[in-house]
Amino acid sequence: VAVWAAAGLVGLTGRRRTWSTAACCVATPFLLAAGQIYPDLLAGVLVLVGLLWFERVHRTRPLRLDLAASAAVALLPWLQVKLALPMLLIAGAVAVRTWRAGDRRTAAVAGVTALGSLALLAGYHLYAFGQASGPRYGAAGLQFSRTALMVLGGLVLDQRHGVLFTQPLVWIGLFFMPRFVRRVPGLGALTVATTAALLVPNALHPTWYGGYSLSGRFALSALVVLMLPTLFGLGEIAGRRPRWFVGVTAASLVLQTVLLARALLAGTGSELYNAPSTLPFARYPFLYGPLGRALPALYDRAWAFTRPANLLWGAAAVAVLLVGLRRSAPASAEAA
Repeated sequence: VAVWAAAGLVGLTGRRRTWSTAACCVATPFLLAAGQIYPDLLAGVLVLVGLLWFERVHRTRPLRLDLAASAAVALLPWLQVKLALPMLLIAGAVAVRTWRAGDRRTAAVAGVTALGSLALLAGYHLYAFGQASGPRYGAAGLQFSRTALMVLGGLVLDQRHGVLFTQPLVWIGLFFMPRFVRRVPGLGALTVATTAALLVPNALHPTWYGGYSLSGRFALSALVVLMLPTLFGLGEIAGRRPRWFVGVTAASLVLQTVLLARALLAGTGSELYNAPSTLPFARYPFLYGPLGRALPALYDRAWAFTRPANLLWGAAAVAVLLVGLRRSAPASAEAA
C-alpha cells in the first residue's frame, strides 16, 4: 500500500502504477522477510509512510490523518532504539515545513508526538534496564572499525545483503537519484538522509549484518525507502521509453521469481542466514548460483577490500551515480 501511494506521488498512473508496484514489491528480500519477527521490514514501511506524509503535508488534510501519520513515525524507536534517528529527521522536517507555511497545528502534532514517544520510551528503558538508552549490545551499541566499513559497503553491494543485488531495480533508483533530488528537493534530501540514517547505524552494529539472522535483514529498511527514487526512475522510463518500461518491470519479476525459487530450495535452509567469515566463497553465492562468482561479496575483511569483483562493482555503482548526476543537470536547467 505504501509503495502504491509512492508510485502515485511520483506521477505513475493506471497500468504503469500497477506494474511498478508489483516490480518493486514482489521481490525475494521482502517475501522472505514477511515471515520473520525482526522489525526491519516494518521500519522501512513506516519511514516510507513518513516520507509520503512529509511530501503531502502542504495539502489540506483532516487532523486524524496527521495524527495517524505522526503515530506511525513515532513508533519507530519502539521497534529499535537506533530508529530514533530517522524518526527525528522526518518529524523535524515535517515540523519545519509546516511551521514555515503557517500550519502551527501540524507542526505541533509532529514535534509533540515524536518527543513524547522518546520520553515514554526513555521512561520504560529506565524501568526495565536501568538506563534511558535501553539494553546494550556487547561492550557498546556502535563500533567504528574496519569491519563496520566493510558491512556498510556490503549493505549496498553484497550479493546476499546489498540493496543493489537483492533488488536490482535499485540500480534504476541510483541512476535517477540526482534527478529525483533536483526535481523534488525537500523529499529527495529527506530520502537520502533517512536512507543514510538506516544504513550507517546498522553497519556500526557490533553483530554485523544482524548476527545469525536472515541474510539481507539489515538492508531491508533502506531498501523499502529506496523504492521511492526507483519508482521515480521507472516513471521517467515509462514516459520516454514505454517498451523499455515493460521490459524492465517484466524482467524484474522473472528474476525475482528465480531468486525466490533458489532461496526456497536452498538445501536445509541454513543458506538463507548470515554466513561466518570462515565460509568458503564457493558456498557463498547461493542466490545467483554460478553468476555469484562475479558478484560482490563482503563478508571477510581479510580480502573484502581487495577482491577484484568488489572493486569493479563498487566503481560501477559510483559511475552510475555520476552519470545520473550529469544527465540530471540539463533537465534541471530546462525545467528552471
